[in-house]
Amino acid sequence: MQKTATTYTTVVEALNRRSVRYSLLRDRELDSPVLDELDLLVWPEDREKFIFAIRELGFSLRNDAPGKEVYANFEHGRLFLLDVHYAFIQNGFKYLEMNGLHERLHETPEGFKKLPPEDELLHLFFHNLVGKKHLQEKHLGMVNACLAESLDENYLKNRVESPELWAIFQKFCANPEAFVSDKAMEKQAAAQIREILEKSGANQLSDVPKRQNKPKRGVHFAFLGVDGAGKSTTVEHVQKLLEHAGKIKYEFVYMGPWGYVRSPILKKIYALKLFPSKENWAATFWQKLSGKKVKTSLPKILQKWLSGLVKGWIYYAGVYFEMWYRYLREVRPNVHKGRIVLSDRYVYDLRYIYKKRPITQFKLFRWFVCKFFPAPDRVVFIWNSAEDIIARKPQLGAEEINLFQDYYRKTFVGKPVLELRSDRPPEELAREIVEEIMRIYLS
Repeated sequence: MQKTATTYTTVVEALNRRSVRYSLLRDRELDSPVLDELDLLVWPEDREKFIFAIRELGFSLRNDAPGKEVYANFEHGRLFLLDVHYAFIQNGFKYLEMNGLHERLHETPEGFKKLPPEDELLHLFFHNLVGKKHLQEKHLGMVNACLAESLDENYLKNRVESPELWAIFQKFCANPEAFVSDKAMEKQAAAQIREILEKSGANQLSDVPKRQNKPKRGVHFAFLGVDGAGKSTTVEHVQKLLEHAGKIKYEFVYMGPWGYVRSPILKKIYALKLFPSKENWAATFWQKLSGKKVKTSLPKILQKWLSGLVKGWIYYAGVYFEMWYRYLREVRPNVHKGRIVLSDRYVYDLRYIYKKRPITQFKLFRWFVCKFFPAPDRVVFIWNSAEDIIARKPQLGAEEINLFQDYYRKTFVGKPVLELRSDRPPEELAREIVEEIMRIYLS
């Protein structure tokens, strides 16, 4: 049987079919194109049924925290996120009990379960003031809609329990607009609520479902290719697709070994002009010893050779430090935050090529730098025929282009590579790359 295309409506319909006890939290227009994630409250006893239902739709666990899990699915260029709560928790505080609530749930015209107005109002109160420390303007209309209902005050008072919390809640209900605009008042109220919850033991979450220890981790894709192969255009289209896919955080960084110097060490090396010599003085030395005619004297050759060696080792050590400096500041932290990192070029450009020319000196050191550096999740190698590249950007000759593309392939042996020829529309290449990004991102 063909799998139904995912929407947030199909998710909730699947929960109804499986008789999963759940409630929508805040979201009502499930087919809205601007809805980038669906917040759900699921009864912890039905957790296994819930997971079975959404896995049938292609969702997988993205990350979790005590009492909460995020499931994700990527389909037809869109990221679907389920923000699933197994208790009323905000910032580590359990603020409402779920006992007896399922029997009070209301039903939308579409047949979906939602909180009764009393519990929805309490949820909006705690969710905003404990989590955001103020009432978000987008929730003000929902608060006023709840207040317009015939609310059961005794039920509300029993749910709040604490007289101090009840006083703050009454103030909130009397003038919710003030909790949007009056920064001093809302900040004071938020601090008081947290203090009251702390004293009541609401942060002791022993009865909350334990987390599955699913770390939130992003992915790193490095884009390489000769100038004119279409790398930059492809990356631009990848970014556009990610921007329109939903709630996806990504960073674009430059990780080429040449230019855009950031580390203080390499800046100093550049200032002192400690660059390796373009001349191969080692070869000149052996030519001199073999009796070939060389104008430069032997002492001068030795001096140039040794000077070039020292400068070269200093320079490439500086480049290695520079690459780590950028990686630790711009790539690794974003990956650990769960973001997608797209890097223009990578350390592998250092292996055989210097800017627009091949290099043969310091082979061992350049091999070491490329070998002992964190590999990205994927190297995206964009290539094309020499004729097409020259027609697009005539900076390199056909011989150089073919040589450089062979160098790249030699460098990528044993590394995770997605090799794509840019003889197709960049939108098509970008879609293929984004599919691979999301496959790894959600795996």
